[in-house]
Amino acid sequence: NVPVSDDNLSAMQKVLADQAVGEGLAAVNDYQSIVTLLSQADSALTALTLVGDSTNPTDLNTVDELTFASMGADNVSVNNLASIKDALVNTPNTLTSLEDVQAVVDSYNAILAVAADDGTDPSIATPSAADYANIGISLDAEQTLQDTQVAVLKGALAATNPAGADTVAEVQDLVNAATRVLKNATGATEMIDDGSGNLVSTPIVVSKTELELLGNVPVSDDNLSAMQKVLAD
Repeated sequence: NVPVSDDNLSAMQKVLADQAVGEGLAAVNDYQSIVTLLSQADSALTALTLVGDSTNPTDLNTVDELTFASMGADNVSVNNLASIKDALVNTPNTLTSLEDVQAVVDSYNAILAVAADDGTDPSIATPSAADYANIGISLDAEQTLQDTQVAVLKGALAATNPAGADTVAEVQDLVNAATRVLKNATGATEMIDDGSGNLVSTPIVVSKTELELLGNVPVSDDNLSAMQKVLAD
C-alpha cells in the first residue's frame, strides 16, 4: 500500500530518517503509521512538483510549511514560505524528486540570507549563478559578465533587506539594475527607437531608479548626471 517510485523514493527515505532525529511529523510505532507517513510524503511531493504545471497546477493556497516537511524538505518555515512557493512556480528546473525541490529551497535561502545580512558576516556564502538560475532568475549569457554580476549582486542584496528580495520578480529587478550599471561602465550599447521607427545603437545609460535599487547609492536628481558620467567614463 506504499506508492513508492524512483521519483519519490528519496523523499520516503528522508521522512523515515527524520523520525530518528526528532524532525518527524508523527511517531512511527506500527505498520499503519508507516503507511500513513509514506503516503503523506508521496502526496506532498506530488503537490510540490506540480506547482508550476501548465495544465493542472497545484493550488498554492493548499501548500504550507508542513507540505514541505511531509516530504522531507528542510528549511522552509512561515517566514520564507511565500518566497519558496514563488521560486517553485518560476524555476525552469524539472521537479520530480525531493532533491529537485530542496535545490530550489536552498538556492532561494542562500539569496535571502545575504539580503538579511548587512554584508559584514563572512560566513554567509555568495549565491552562485546556479542559485539564481534555480529560482528562475536570468543572468547575462556572457560568462565574464555573469561572474561580475554574481559578485556585485551579493553587495546589492546586502544593501537591501529581505522584504526587497522576497519575490523572484524583485530579485530579477535587482539583477537587471546591476547588469545595466555594469554595461554602462563598459560602454555597452542598446538598440533604441529614434522616434521615427528606426532602431539606433545608443550607449546604455543607467537610470535613477536602477541606481536606487542597488541600495546605499546617494542618488538624486541633482547628482544623477554626474553618476551616469563617471560610470560611462
